[in-house]
Amino acid sequence: MTTFCVLGRPVPQGSMRPIVSQSTGRPFVKQSPPLAVWRADVAEAARRAGVSLEAGPVALGAVFSFPRPKGHMGTGRNAGRLRASAPARPINRAQGDVDKLLRAVLDALSGVAYLDDSQVVEIASARKRYCDHGEPASAVVTVSRV
Repeated sequence: MTTFCVLGRPVPQGSMRPIVSQSTGRPFVKQSPPLAVWRADVAEAARRAGVSLEAGPVALGAVFSFPRPKGHMGTGRNAGRLRASAPARPINRAQGDVDKLLRAVLDALSGVAYLDDSQVVEIASARKRYCDHGEPASAVVTVSRV
């Protein structure tokens, strides 16, 4: 089992619909620049952590941490304190769906932790959370052989 941390705001994979090029008439899938950078960061963090390429079944888990919006914090003498009305967990669209966040990690680890993401036979856990005060946005990913 190997656990590693990827610093930066997690980016969801999103839907991959082909777009037809107006110049060539051929379909292609456009990938957003933030997603490409995030996937490269995930792959690099896995390599640095010593994740080895597996040929058999793999289990994966991930915890995605997001910074709290400024509106969750008090102002004036309550600056730095969490408002009572602030939600405990990130449930708005700004952070993305947990399955799409996970899909970006699964695709990023293809060719790094496994040959193809079809080898992932178990998702041990996947969750979104808000960062604690002073904690950077990140994803903590665990990959293990089954």
